[in-house]
Amino acid sequence: MGKLRMEPRKITDRGGWLCMPPSQERAGRKRRLGVIRQIKRCRFHQIKTGLSEHLTMG
Repeated sequence: MGKLRMEPRKITDRGGWLCMPPSQERAGRKRRLGVIRQIKRCRFHQIKTGLSEHLTMG
């Protein structure tokens, strides 16, 4: 079995370093990407709706 590698991660509120296992780092990264995807989807819907309303006004 391999050695568990810990990656340092900057903590902004305390200014220190916290080591997390790579699996937790990946989970956090996936969560952030999911949130970004959701924001992009919402923004696209807002633009599409606004354009549709604009084109039907006149």
